Amino acid sequence: MNAEALRPASLGEILDRAVQIFRSHFLLFAGIAAFPALATLLESVASDQAFRGVSRSLIWRITGPLLTFIFWVATLIFGALAAGAKCRAASEVLLGRPVTISSAYGAFRERKGRLIGLALWQGMLVLWPMIPVIVIATMIATGSSGNALWTIYAVVFILAGVPCAILFARYALAFAATAITDSTASDSIKRSVELGRGYRGKVFWAFALPMGIGMAIGAGGAGLLEWLGTWAHRKDLHPLLFVDLQALWTFVTTVCYEPLTSIAITLTYYDLCMRKEGFDIVQMMEKAGLTAASAEAETA
Repeated sequence: MNAEALRPASLGEILDRAVQIFRSHFLLFAGIAAFPALATLLESVASDQAFRGVSRSLIWRITGPLLTFIFWVATLIFGALAAGAKCRAASEVLLGRPVTISSAYGAFRERKGRLIGLALWQGMLVLWPMIPVIVIATMIATGSSGNALWTIYAVVFILAGVPCAILFARYALAFAATAITDSTASDSIKRSVELGRGYRGKVFWAFALPMGIGMAIGAGGAGLLEWLGTWAHRKDLHPLLFVDLQALWTFVTTVCYEPLTSIAITLTYYDLCMRKEGFDIVQMMEKAGLTAASAEAETA
C-alpha cells in the first residue's frame, strides 16, 4: 500500500482515486458486476416477453412469469454477493494485495447468507419510509387518471426520497464493513452508523455521484433507443428487438459504472477509519514489521 492511500482524503480525492482503481482493474470489477447485471438483463427480457404479449407461444406465457421470478431472485442474490465482492476487491487493491474475481467472491464462500441477509436488512432500514408514502399516494390518487396520477406519485415519491437518502447515509458503509472486518450483518450495520457519524454527507455523495452518473447514462441511452425506434417507425415492427437493446444497454452501463459506487464507498470507509481510528498508523506499523506489543517494548 502506498503512502497516498494512507492519508485522509477529500470527497473529490476519493472519487478520483476510485476512478483510477476502476480503470486500472476494469476487468476485475466488471467481471464481478457482470453476474447480477446478467441476471437483471435476463429478468428484463423475460418480463417483457411474458407481460407485454411479445410472444404468442402458450408455453412461453406459462413459463415466462416463472422465469421472470427466478431471474429476479437471482438478481437479489447475486447483487448481494457482488456488493460484498466489489468492496473486498477494492480493499485488496487499496492494500496492494493480489485479488481476482474468483478470490473476491470466494472470500464469502461460507458467508453467502450473511451478505443476502445484510442486503435485505439494509433495504428495509433505508426504504421503510416508502411504505406510508405508497399508502398515502394511493389514497390521494384515488379517482385521478393520466398525467394527474403520475404527477401525484412523482411528487410524493420525491418527498419520500429525502428521509430514504438520510437513512441510506447511515447504513451505506455496512457492506464495506462486513467485507473488510468479517463482521456479522448486525455488527456491520452498527459499524456503519458509528463510523459515519459526523460524515453522513460525505458518505452519501461518495455513493450518489457515481451512481447518479451511471443512472443518467443508462436512462439517456434507453431513452435514445426509444426515440430512434419511434422516429424510424421500427419499434412497432420489431418491439422485442428494442426491448432487448434497451436491456442490453442497461447491462453495459451497469457493468461499466456501478462498480465505482462500491469502490468509492470502500475508500470512504478507509478514509473514516484513518480519521477516527488511526488506521494509517496501524498499517504503517504492520508494513514495517511492528506489532503493538513490539512497539510498546521498544518504547519501554
